[in-house]
Amino acid sequence: MQPPVRINASNELRKVGFELEYSAIELQKSAELLIETLESGSMEKINPYHYKIRDTCCGDFNLILDFQFLISQGLQKWLQNIGLDQFIETEIALALEEFIATLSQTIVPYEITTPPLPLDKIAIIEKIKETFRINGALGTDANPLYAFGFHINPQAFSFEVTEIIDTLRAFFILYETLVLWLQPDIVRRISPYIKPFEEEYIQKVLKASYKPDMNRFICDYLQYNPTRNRALDLLPLLAWIDSNQVFKTLPEEKISPRPAYHYRLPNSKVDKKEWHTYDAWNSWVIIEKLAQDKEMLAQLAGEYSKYLTDPFSFLKKEKWLQQVNVWLKKQTIIITGSSKGSRSAWVTSRALLTLFGVNARFLHPDNWDKNTQMDGLVLTGGVDIDPHTFHTSRHPSVKKTEPLRDAMELFLLERALTQNIPVMGICRGMQLINLFMGGSLHPHIPEMDLDFRHPHSLLPQNTIKIESKSHLHKILKAEKLKVNALHHQTVRTLGKGLKVAAKDTNGLIQAIETDNEDFILGLQWHPEFMPYHWSTYRIFEAFSKEIKIR
Repeated sequence: MQPPVRINASNELRKVGFELEYSAIELQKSAELLIETLESGSMEKINPYHYKIRDTCCGDFNLILDFQFLISQGLQKWLQNIGLDQFIETEIALALEEFIATLSQTIVPYEITTPPLPLDKIAIIEKIKETFRINGALGTDANPLYAFGFHINPQAFSFEVTEIIDTLRAFFILYETLVLWLQPDIVRRISPYIKPFEEEYIQKVLKASYKPDMNRFICDYLQYNPTRNRALDLLPLLAWIDSNQVFKTLPEEKISPRPAYHYRLPNSKVDKKEWHTYDAWNSWVIIEKLAQDKEMLAQLAGEYSKYLTDPFSFLKKEKWLQQVNVWLKKQTIIITGSSKGSRSAWVTSRALLTLFGVNARFLHPDNWDKNTQMDGLVLTGGVDIDPHTFHTSRHPSVKKTEPLRDAMELFLLERALTQNIPVMGICRGMQLINLFMGGSLHPHIPEMDLDFRHPHSLLPQNTIKIESKSHLHKILKAEKLKVNALHHQTVRTLGKGLKVAAKDTNGLIQAIETDNEDFILGLQWHPEFMPYHWSTYRIFEAFSKEIKIR
């Protein structure tokens, strides 16, 4: 899953860092495996308990035995501090250090720390996990004493106090659901590492009236949470925003300021084939999605506050979890259209999507916003795309255009493609996808030299042949289909990354799709105007299913 906001405050793709804890593969071997997996990098041994992999394709990685006393050569410094370094030989000190390390390895994990990875590169952590699993790494479940975690450090997209508070509220609201989903190990839960927030602080933050400035918010957070041991640790982020205030209050706390949240709830079941890093990542994305769904966030914050103060809340936990689950299952498909004219495509498309259990929202140039929740995108038909949008000449047949709609749909399409959101383009929508990907159009079909008359009818009078190896063929399970035809333009050359999924008897392209696993489907006909035909239901069902599994 991709977060609802992918761009950071500097208008760049956001980054995410990961910390993967494990045991059973010593550091030098781990370093070799990491270089092999990344197919780049060079090994630097900082000390026996800290290796750095430099100059990889993704930046610098760190491998450590996660015991700060050893990483920082704490024993030798301690001996110096108490004046015993002159009496104990270096070899003996090193032997003591090695003995401590040997004991530590029974309960202290090794840890891979990635550099901040751009959102389009984060799949590398799953590849690393799988390499280490195959080579015998052990995770949370391998020993009752292991309290290993998989920590996620998502860069904050905004440093506005309101956005940080909304993210914290979303975490509080979803916490019990996340615990059920991720099932953090009991040893981790009773240990201090992911200690829950105090209810008094949760109630304070949940109140709609809680609108502090940044200074007041940091003061409140430090008062209630003078520790790194929270399942969602804000201290690195707050130290990055105001290091003086944080370090003055917590001078002894080890904090590395960074512009990121520190999400510590997930386990690290690196030895389990069925455990995936992207499931943990998806749990964070859900927090961000709720934080951006401002209306639902406010509603659930009020209801969760009441639930917490209810003396019989223990009897109502199941009801609360069901309520959160309703929101989790709520997907919103954006259906685009014109500000004026008929709404028939919207009405029929919404009815078909509702039939398969997903919600739809109609966006047009007068009511859209860039940050709207979008789990799927349907680009409907309508007037011609303005030739100036793609710097082409205007054909005499192009009478009416809507440049503002073009701009809206192109923004939403780009967002959908970068966030791997399923897209279905219908008629004009298919043409827009093709143009966006660098393809071109025939401006007027009646001027083309065709073997057969091109029909123009709301009824299914146009015969198309479906490519046998296409995704569309898997959906429809048919070789041929009769469809309607309301277009006067058609695809001339395909855009990059697209392939033909169907053609009509004249050889005109009637369906396009991507040449990879992404769900990007363009249909030149209008299935929403054929609600009586079996093919319409298969198409909308497949689109709805694709949204539900993401």
